[in-house]
Amino acid sequence: MGYSTNNFILMDSLLKSLPRHISSIIGFILGIISISLLIWSLKISERHQQDMLVHDSIMEVQLKTSVYHLWIEEYINGDSHRSVKESSKYINGSFELIDAILYGGDVEHGRVLLPITNPEVRKKIEGIKDVLTNFNSLIQQRLKDVTKARVGSRLDQESDVAFNLFLKRAKEVEYSIVLNNKREFDKTVHLFWLILLLWGIVTISASFTFLRFENLKKKSETALQESYNKLEERVEQRTSELAESNKALRNEISEREKAQREQKEHYNLLKSIIDGTTDAIFIKDSKGNYLLVNSAFAELFGKKTQELVGKNNIDIFSKDVATEIVKNDMSVIQSGKTTTFEDEFVINDEKKIFLTTKGVYKGKDNEILGIFGISKDITDRKLVENTIKESEKKFREMFQCHSAAMFLVDPEEGSIIDANDSAATFYCYTKDELRNMKLSELSKLPPHLIASNIQRSLHQTRNYFTSKHKLANGTILDVEEHTSPVKVGGKTLLFSVIHNITERIHFENELRVKKEELEKFNKTLESKVVEESDKRIRQEQLLTQQAKLAEMGEMVGSIAHQWRQPLNTIGLIIQDLEDSYQYGDLTKELFKDSVEKTMEQINYMSKTIDDFRNFFKPSKTKVEFSLAEAINKVISIVSRQLDNYCIALELKAPVNTPILVHGYPSEFQQVVLNIINNAKDAIEGKISTLGDNTFAGTILIDIYQKENKRYIEISDNGGGIDEQNLDKVFDSYFTTKKEDGTGIGLYMSKTIIEDHFNGHLSVRNSDTGAIFTIEI
Repeated sequence: MGYSTNNFILMDSLLKSLPRHISSIIGFILGIISISLLIWSLKISERHQQDMLVHDSIMEVQLKTSVYHLWIEEYINGDSHRSVKESSKYINGSFELIDAILYGGDVEHGRVLLPITNPEVRKKIEGIKDVLTNFNSLIQQRLKDVTKARVGSRLDQESDVAFNLFLKRAKEVEYSIVLNNKREFDKTVHLFWLILLLWGIVTISASFTFLRFENLKKKSETALQESYNKLEERVEQRTSELAESNKALRNEISEREKAQREQKEHYNLLKSIIDGTTDAIFIKDSKGNYLLVNSAFAELFGKKTQELVGKNNIDIFSKDVATEIVKNDMSVIQSGKTTTFEDEFVINDEKKIFLTTKGVYKGKDNEILGIFGISKDITDRKLVENTIKESEKKFREMFQCHSAAMFLVDPEEGSIIDANDSAATFYCYTKDELRNMKLSELSKLPPHLIASNIQRSLHQTRNYFTSKHKLANGTILDVEEHTSPVKVGGKTLLFSVIHNITERIHFENELRVKKEELEKFNKTLESKVVEESDKRIRQEQLLTQQAKLAEMGEMVGSIAHQWRQPLNTIGLIIQDLEDSYQYGDLTKELFKDSVEKTMEQINYMSKTIDDFRNFFKPSKTKVEFSLAEAINKVISIVSRQLDNYCIALELKAPVNTPILVHGYPSEFQQVVLNIINNAKDAIEGKISTLGDNTFAGTILIDIYQKENKRYIEISDNGGGIDEQNLDKVFDSYFTTKKEDGTGIGLYMSKTIIEDHFNGHLSVRNSDTGAIFTIEI
């Protein structure tokens, strides 16, 4: 009995103390678990903050690099006033941020980055730095020679590839950080529920234990109740702790929402930059539907960006253009490579040419979701390129087909790079033989003078030289060289035009002999007629001036027509004086009359020289001039030539109110002279065909004004132009004069009227001849 009682007492004591021990143990276990959860949550929160700070820093690196790339592209293409130094602060900031991410350091707003410890993330960020270094190196190469690194160049394409690779790597790191945060958050949630489950298991186990001990000993109810109350207090305490944990979790969610807002702000900033560029930017899904377009893209079609989002190619472009775009899109999607296309569209009835770079964008599983594209309007650039090509083509045609001998010379070696057909004919060499020769093999000048002339031409201090050249057959001729520098294929060459002036030199020598004879005659007269000495001195000055004017080789032919009759008249006067002197009939009155007639002819010849000099003097500025006055100057030049062929020229123009135009008078006179010469040749040809020297040729020039237009009609009775040639007369190198024509006169006339006067030059046939109409 005593044993049982003692056992019961012992058991009772044990049962009374057991609930307290179990409560303490459970409380201790739950306390350890709660503290562990709190420490784990703090570490997760700290790691989350660091990861989000790294994530924001990576986005800022992308933003700075994108701004740097955009500004440099604008600088290279000449569209920006920003300096390279101003742009470089963005790329330097990108490198500083990447170093802070890798090795730790301060970033903006007092935030501190810890060194990256995750090997995988660290390796990816180092990869970003390598790609960014390569991209910056390519940019520096482009800045060394901007002219060779514009849009479409090899360096431009390589830098775009490096930039796109950088963006791709950066997006991979962003995705890795976000994915890691999600995993840590999921771990925290799972741990939280595991602890709650353990807490529930421990609580249920304790409850069953208490119930079992209550069945064994009802006396322990009081103690069990007390333990239960204590346990309930502990549960309330843990519930409070869990509430604190939930509060911390809500704070974490709030921080994440803040980070998302900041990310959205970064997105809006990037979108502002995209909308700020003049290039059209778009993103399409794999079906060709537009997901995003910038303002420049929408402005091309006169719409808003919202109106184009969700549209397909067929909704925006014509069927043919849409088919071509889809074809290009599919080739990019299939290859997975960024590709540049040159597209030609008609937008708002205007032809446009775009240089479009397209690439794919991928999802988290590396699946291709669609394509992005950047289009630059290169219509003006292509127009300039085509104009340059057309100019080079015209130069090559003029070079090869011109009747004058022409060379392209390397100024460094003095070697002939190219020669035209006329040069080969003139020098009696083949063009291949000339291309293997140097100027020193043709010119009789000493080598040091040839080198000096080349340098003077290269620096444009002089471009006109005379020398003697040796032909292949040994003949030596006097030539005149007109040389000037030209750019060919990026290299400076000398363009030389060679004129044979042997006959001109011969003519000048003859003229010099005649002058000496005239001077000798004047000296003879001086000893007899003292009172006429002053007039004789003026006569000698005029003859000297005429000798100088005779050196103008291009005008010799025209001057000859004007001087032929005055020279004949002077010759007759001199012969009459000589006869009178021999027969003793020379009187003071006869001599004075002869001198006056001679001076009259000489004054006419002097006026002719002034007319030619003023006519060929180039106009440097546009002025307002009278059409009738300009045409009268041309008539005074050609009148003698027309008289030789018995051609009558009539000018009809308003007398009281002269018609004025604004432009270059000498160029307009050149056009009128070309048309009059063509009319003269047509009439001369008709006379030759008819065999009738009595045929009366006429040229009529009619000047009149309608509304705001001025018209000059030049008509003749030379039989007109063959109908099949009417559309060709203004073509370059087209002529109906066979070997006597160059085909340049009317072509240049049309160019002058249309380009320099904004007018129009046309031709039509009448019943008797051709009618040229100038409209200004």
